[in-house]
Amino acid sequence: MLTINGGSSSVKFALFEPTTPRRRRLAGRIERIGLDDAALVLESGERRAVKAPDHAAALAIVLDLLEDRGALADVAAAGHRIVHGGARHRDGTRVDAALRADLGQLSLLDPDHLPGELAMIEALQQRCPNLPQFACFDTAFHASMPRAAQLLPIARRFEAKGLRRYGFHGLSYEYLLRELVSVMTHDWLMETQPSVLSLKMLVGFESRTVSPIEGGCQGA
Repeated sequence: MLTINGGSSSVKFALFEPTTPRRRRLAGRIERIGLDDAALVLESGERRAVKAPDHAAALAIVLDLLEDRGALADVAAAGHRIVHGGARHRDGTRVDAALRADLGQLSLLDPDHLPGELAMIEALQQRCPNLPQFACFDTAFHASMPRAAQLLPIARRFEAKGLRRYGFHGLSYEYLLRELVSVMTHDWLMETQPSVLSLKMLVGFESRTVSPIEGGCQGA
């Protein structure tokens, strides 16, 4: 499984073996996409300058790397982290023409991420036309936030055009919450009643978000 995490100026990738638990075979990132000092940085510490004028070119570098290491032919599927799924996309789904078209319409809501992510989906489709691709949405985790939290202080007519709060970094929050529950003792969980558990979680990358979480599993 190849995982692809497209940011506004970077692409992180990892290749996992089909084992239990998953074993990471190769991982790295391409940073400073669109700039003269773009670089490929591998988890091993290897770093080299690359020419990556856009996200499609960055993905081509990743695929070339996998091919050079004899790993591209082993990829059975690819999973993309998609920053914005709008109001409709709440579950991981296989990428098809209809989804690509819908995400293209949503690019107005996230012009810093969606165009690059769509370009990588298209580039991978052209390079590996028979490879299944799947999209997982950052906004899905926050889909159940209360309506009061969704609303922006603007005229309600703009909500019909999709202008509201959606929440971000949802995949990271979902992972952190799952890991948190895994390290809690059974007795502690029973005493605290996770159905009413309230948390505040912070995720920091190039940008940062804070999310209050009600009920232990829902974005609020």
